Amino acid sequence: MSNAAAWSAFGAFDKAAKPNLMAQIFSVLTAAQAFSDPAQTYPWLMSALLIIGSGWVGYLALKAKSWFGLLVPLASLTWLAQLLGLNPFASVAVWFFAHVALAMLFGAAAYTFMRTSPTAKK
Repeated sequence: MSNAAAWSAFGAFDKAAKPNLMAQIFSVLTAAQAFSDPAQTYPWLMSALLIIGSGWVGYLALKAKSWFGLLVPLASLTWLAQLLGLNPFASVAVWFFAHVALAMLFGAAAYTFMRTSPTAKK
């Protein structure tokens, strides 16, 4: 018999710990991008930042055994397609929905499996 915790929607986390600040920042930045002009070229640096941040969330989701957290890297594939020269943001509806969905995923991750315990002061 294994002592390993089973996978769950939000994984194992300390409910008394505070929400993860970096994931909250990623959520706000992504949501803010939803209101920029989709007709202009999307900044490659923002795409790279979202992909790297999503990979970080995916790694922590694996550690916490959260299947919900694994949706974040999957959602960031839209930005990878954009970096590869495809145009997934041709429609304003896709532009808005993709940003809002990823922002909500980052926010949910910040308040669930990515919670951080305060460090002990010496």
